[in-house]
Amino acid sequence: MPAFTLANLAVYVVHITALAVIGAGLARVLGMASPRARLFHYRVVLVAAICLPLAWSVASPTVSGAGPGRLQAAGFPAFGPGAGSPLAAPSGNASMATDLARSAGSAILGAIAAGLVARLVWVATGFRRLRRLRRRAAQLDPRPLPIREAVVLAAADADIRLSPEIGCPVNFGARHPTILLPRSVRAYPHDEQRAITCHELIHVRRRDWLRTVGDEIVRATFWFHPAIWWLLDELHLAREQVVDQEVVEITRSRRPYLEALVKLARPVPRSALRPASSFLRRAHLARRVTLLLNEVRMSKGRLLGALVASSSTVLIAGVVAAWVLPLQAAPAAERAKNDTSFRTPSPQASAPATPKQGPRPWTEQRLPRQTAKLLSRAAPVYPPDAKAQGIKGNVIVEARVDRAGHVTGVKVLRSVPGLDQAALDAVREWRFAPQQTESVYVATVRFDSEGEQRAKPKRTAPGYQPPPKIVARVEPVYPPEAKAQGIRGVVILEVRIDKTGQVTDVKILRSIPVLDQAAIDAVRQWRFEPQPNESVCVLTVPFDVDGKARKTPVVSPAGTKTRVKSPKVISSVKPEYPPDAKARGVQGNVILEIRVDADGNVTDVKVLRSVDAALDQAAAEAVRQWRYAPLTPARPFVATVTVRFDLK
Repeated sequence: MPAFTLANLAVYVVHITALAVIGAGLARVLGMASPRARLFHYRVVLVAAICLPLAWSVASPTVSGAGPGRLQAAGFPAFGPGAGSPLAAPSGNASMATDLARSAGSAILGAIAAGLVARLVWVATGFRRLRRLRRRAAQLDPRPLPIREAVVLAAADADIRLSPEIGCPVNFGARHPTILLPRSVRAYPHDEQRAITCHELIHVRRRDWLRTVGDEIVRATFWFHPAIWWLLDELHLAREQVVDQEVVEITRSRRPYLEALVKLARPVPRSALRPASSFLRRAHLARRVTLLLNEVRMSKGRLLGALVASSSTVLIAGVVAAWVLPLQAAPAAERAKNDTSFRTPSPQASAPATPKQGPRPWTEQRLPRQTAKLLSRAAPVYPPDAKAQGIKGNVIVEARVDRAGHVTGVKVLRSVPGLDQAALDAVREWRFAPQQTESVYVATVRFDSEGEQRAKPKRTAPGYQPPPKIVARVEPVYPPEAKAQGIRGVVILEVRIDKTGQVTDVKILRSIPVLDQAAIDAVRQWRFEPQPNESVCVLTVPFDVDGKARKTPVVSPAGTKTRVKSPKVISSVKPEYPPDAKARGVQGNVILEIRVDADGNVTDVKVLRSVDAALDQAAAEAVRQWRYAPLTPARPFVATVTVRFDLK
């Protein structure tokens, strides 16, 4: 083992600085624009900078005072205090110089050790503060609709609370994860609330809090080294950018997410809540926004080549640095005193054994989600104790499926104490269709009051419910300028309705610019029957030449202003229900906008309201095969089609 001396510490600092500089240069030269690539790259740099010098000193110990090092053998001046060193004092003052050097070295090492202790105490204080904030925060019960949608989209859950004492969302906890949201978030629009919650839930699903705690321990150990702080800062930025991209991908709402980032950067920043994972650091805002706006992508070949080149270069540079400037081991007498198990190895046993490289942990592998086709499902056995106590609920399990379709590993994403083991045992017996690569399948195992799994679990589009009955309807006012120009058509709106039946929010799905505001103003005055929960529904507001809403939807011809009635469908193809969507219990209505040519053939399909990527694709493929009766006179037109997927 290397000796804990000031000279070794100086060499160690040089190693870390050199690898950090090389890592930064490689990221720029290789053009690592992808945050996933940079996250992996800087993690390799950090591990190599910390571990390689220590590992080399253990494998090839260089005893302090055993003779000139490799630099001296190559003609370089000696390094460190001692004989032949530039720091060596004249012989008459050798004792005084040695004592002075030892005192200075001990003082510096003592200061570093004191800083380490202070930093660890600060981290421990952060744990206590997080627990205190959690106790003071208000629990969301019932959860608002944006929160429920985010839980479904992110495929994760946590204890979500509102706190007036923080200015930015944070998440912490491994076994029982907690998300704290600022109270001001409740005033944000629906899409922004959903995006913010998705961001934190993805961190929970990725177990990023454990990495954050590990990073803080490294920061505390090397608190004196700026290169370590810079590497950890780059890692945090890359991790946040990876999550940013995933949020935009699953929510399909780039603008609301960017607006949420900017809003959360406006409040005066409060003290850091380490070791919690914070939603935003103001120093990272510009780089995160730039990446989201530019949508930088790297091809798989370029990404793989960059990672192999960077990792190889970093490892080679680390080995060369450890060989040129090795850490000095303690003298033999001191090693024997401190380690009673020390034995001088025989020449035959001096060759170090080659360590076995095991497979990468499951949680670090990038496996595709929900690609396996479920063939057989084993129902769970309801634990008698849980049944007696009336415990029920949904256990969300993540299963790893191999190429043969067998489940090779399972873990709980959302726990129901008392039911987890039964769910895991059941999922292990499930069988999937053979596939080309391994994949990860997320399953929801439901337990009802009778102790049986529901055969066909249902999950509709996030927050969607059939519209309640309309009790009061206000007709839209036709804008005079639109009426004068003969503009007509159908405005499609997504409407949010509260428990009392009042409209609380309206969003445009299909726009006719001069008619949109009139449709919104009218629908905001509609009243529906009271309902037990909030709901989201889709409404169409048609306008005819008389300025009134029609009972029969109007179809707007492409490129014309001629009034046309709903076209007649000559032949239709029923969409095929995707097996994976059916297995996951996904159902709902996909709304499409189609373009039809003069002969009645569908030439283009656009999704206006999405339910699930698999259902959207199935609906589009079916509608493309539909045929319509040509208009008279023959001309192209645009229509809106609703394709329903129902597990019943």
